[in-house]
Amino acid sequence: MKSIKEIFLLQDFDYLLTRILGNALSVISVADIGVLWMFDSSAQFLVPRA
Repeated sequence: MKSIKEIFLLQDFDYLLTRILGNALSVISVADIGVLWMFDSSAQFLVPRA
């Protein structure tokens, strides 16, 4: 619920992506690291965002 509220309140997209990734990793007990990749349509490849 907290994450959903933050989505509507935050204006900084990079910070928002970092928070989403952090929240996702907090519920995955065996994860040590995580990366959020987004597709860059102009370059036609994946780019790490958070």
